[in-house]
Amino acid sequence: LGDVYKRQVSARENFIEVGVIGCGNTGGQNAALAFTEYNIPAAVINSSSRDLETITDTIPKFLIGSGKGSGKDRDLGREYFVTNAVSLMEEEEIVNLIERCDVISIQFSLGGGQGSSAGPILYNLLRETYTDKVFIMQMVAPSNDDMLVGQQHSIDCMTEILADTPDATYLMYDNAKFPELNTRELYNRVNSNIAKDLAILRGDFISLTDLDLSLIHI
Repeated sequence: LGDVYKRQVSARENFIEVGVIGCGNTGGQNAALAFTEYNIPAAVINSSSRDLETITDTIPKFLIGSGKGSGKDRDLGREYFVTNAVSLMEEEEIVNLIERCDVISIQFSLGGGQGSSAGPILYNLLRETYTDKVFIMQMVAPSNDDMLVGQQHSIDCMTEILADTPDATYLMYDNAKFPELNTRELYNRVNSNIAKDLAILRGDFISLTDLDLSLIHI
């Protein structure tokens, strides 16, 4: 969005403070984008050291498990997260992020192994611990041509969410919405929308300018 957007944002105070915690690779990349594009406080949790290396070192990153990732295994991803849940909840950088924000988004892919297993658990833990905060989930659904395991993970994850937390607050982003785009364009479009929605929630676009209107894509 560039310097013009940054000047607009710096000219007013936020209506609310928002933050993001990304789980898994998709969640981590989206959290990093929200930080770099909109200066939204962020943290990332993943079991893959390789994935974490692609995330900017300017935001807190937390490695769980073996460092080799979950290999799209939701049971293994859940084990990694649950084993480390207590220590993660006590991490100073995560505590500080939550305490400074009014709304915190938990971001992850429904089709992944680590994010789809850890994201809903983290959401519930935080809701129970910080009752004065608002938590939402921003979840990415796989495209129609994604691997079958990803499709099944999405069904399993949403089934668990609706069963365990029927009053959950979430935003769903469908990778199948833009079939005309190639993979890179698709990810860029969806990830940009996710980050921008947090900025909108914060109040960045409460007074629309010609620049704001030019950036809106229906």
